Amino acid sequence: MSQKFLLCEPNYFQIEYQINPYMRLDQRVDPEAAISAWHQLVACIVQCGGEVVTTLPQPDCPDMVFTANAGLVIDQHIILSQMQCAERAAEIPWFKTFFEEQGYTVYEAIAGAFEGEAEAVCVDGRWYVGYGFRSDKSFYDDHPFFKAQQKVYCELVSPEFYHLDTCFLSLGDGNALWYPPAFTEKSQHDMQQQGLNLFDVSDADARRFACNSIIIDKHIIVPQGCDATTPHLRELGFTIHELDMSQFLKAGGACNCMVLNLS
Repeated sequence: MSQKFLLCEPNYFQIEYQINPYMRLDQRVDPEAAISAWHQLVACIVQCGGEVVTTLPQPDCPDMVFTANAGLVIDQHIILSQMQCAERAAEIPWFKTFFEEQGYTVYEAIAGAFEGEAEAVCVDGRWYVGYGFRSDKSFYDDHPFFKAQQKVYCELVSPEFYHLDTCFLSLGDGNALWYPPAFTEKSQHDMQQQGLNLFDVSDADARRFACNSIIIDKHIIVPQGCDATTPHLRELGFTIHELDMSQFLKAGGACNCMVLNLS
C-alpha cells in the first residue's frame, strides 16, 4: 500500500504577516517560483511511489500550503489542529469540511494549542510530542488519544525551530535526525534515552530544514543544500531527492511542512 499525502497548491501563498523569525514583510514570495516548486514536489512524491491528494487553496489562508499543520490523521480519524496564531485559524474550518467530505471521523481540539502532524510523530510505539511555541504541553496531557499513549515530551526552545518537524525526523530502523540545540537539556536527555541512533544535524543544515524531509520507503525528499546530512542518509541506504524550497523557507517551511500523511 502506497503512502498517501494531502497537499494544497500555493495559489495564495505570500508573506502577509510575521509569526516566526523567517517571515519578513519585505521579503516577498515569487508566486510562479512557489507554484513551480510545489508541482516539482508533487511529481517527486509520485516518482517515489507516494500518492497525492489535494485540497483547494483559499484566498484568506496564505499558509494553507503547509498542510502538516491541519491536524493528525490516525486511520480514518483526524484530530484537527487548534492554531496558536490567530493568523492561521481560518484554515481549520476548510480542513474540517474537507475531511468530513472524505468520510473521516473528525475530532476538534478540546483545549490548548496543537498544530498537528508537525508536532507529533510515532516512533516504535512512542509518541514524540513537541511543545513550547505552537503547541501546549497540556494538550497532550488532556486529550483522550494522547493520554492513552506512551509519550516523549520534546520541549522546543529556539524560535527558529518552532515545530518538532523542523528539528527531529525519524528515519525508520531505529535511526533519526535531530538538531539538539532546538530542545531543552531535559528533552535532549529524554530523547537520548529512547534507544534511537540520533544523528546531529549541523547548524547550517538545520537552518535549511534538513529535518523537514519526507520519507517514502527508502526515498527521502530533502531541501536543497543539506550537504553535511545527505552523505549520512546515503550510508543508511536512502535514495536522495533534493528540491528547491527557497520560496517556502521564507515562511519557515520546507518539504514535510507541505504534506499531511493520510496513510
